[in-house]
Amino acid sequence: MMAENIIVDIKGKVGKFQLDINFQTASGVTALFGESGSGKSTTLQMIAGLLKPDSGIIKFGGKVLFNAETGANLKPAQRKIGYVFQEPGLFPHLNVERNLTYSKWAVRRKSKFEFDAIVEMLAIDSLLQRFPERLSGGEKQRVAIGRALLSSPEILLLDEPFSALDEARKAEIFPFLETVRDELSLPMIYVSHSTREVIRLADHVVVLKNGQVETSGSVEQVFASADFADIGLLTGTVDAYDAQYGLDLIDVEGQRIYLARANAPVGKKIRISINPNEVILARNVPEKISAQNCLAGTIKSISPIDGGTFLVVLAIGKQQLKATITDKARVQMELQEGTDCFAILKTVALSKNGFFALKTSE
Repeated sequence: MMAENIIVDIKGKVGKFQLDINFQTASGVTALFGESGSGKSTTLQMIAGLLKPDSGIIKFGGKVLFNAETGANLKPAQRKIGYVFQEPGLFPHLNVERNLTYSKWAVRRKSKFEFDAIVEMLAIDSLLQRFPERLSGGEKQRVAIGRALLSSPEILLLDEPFSALDEARKAEIFPFLETVRDELSLPMIYVSHSTREVIRLADHVVVLKNGQVETSGSVEQVFASADFADIGLLTGTVDAYDAQYGLDLIDVEGQRIYLARANAPVGKKIRISINPNEVILARNVPEKISAQNCLAGTIKSISPIDGGTFLVVLAIGKQQLKATITDKARVQMELQEGTDCFAILKTVALSKNGFFALKTSE
């Protein structure tokens, strides 16, 4: 919805670090993505009002949060922003229930989300009487997310909330964040340097480098770039379930591929992460091979990467699929722009790399 557009056009200096950020994004989940020190957290803190830019403007949903020209600079509490930090920051002397209700008291306004609904959504009902010292890292972050939601925010900011967790704890807590995304329709800005997290959660990506926006757009648009040669994506829709073999049939641009059970209903949109090194190209449809997936496409571009390796971008309908090949394969197969060929994808490899249900369905 246009009314929920986020506009950030600011410049600022923190110590010796210069920030010059300009992006606009729609509602949904926007990821601020980049290496450590690129300015992600600083940008988030300026949006929240924890740091003040030197110049520029920050708007959300038509509401001016900061405008250097007019002198407008709303205090953090006035911005109606929920903030989840890298560290949970729970009050050690309060149990979980009182930590959760503290935010409602602090902002002195009725929460737009019901306490019981948030507790159930985050599965923290059994933790309400515990104190933070008795919680695991994942449990603490679930409580921190709940506390932020109960402050009745109009937008949720998350600053690498899982960076202190191991992979097992991340896998445990991430579905709860997806539930928040899907059920609350609350705009989010999510800071991360993990491509997997961005692919799994976000709708839009803003890539930062050295305090500036390098590129921005939808997840599919940004990661289609040759700058991300090691990342491949396809988006499809669950079409049917093969009960005999326990596989989902996914429609991708009118063609079908198989995935291990995605636990998503028919009609659900799925984003599939694909390692370009695991994509095999063929000029003709192969016969009697173990790989179950074969997608027809046309080569859009071929470009050298390094060490005699080439990146092939294949147009699959309106989408793009990447594959890496050797120079020898390129020459022997006579591959060039406009060549029709087939991409061979192993179901096992697709399942290993990951596929994620998206909020929207078509």
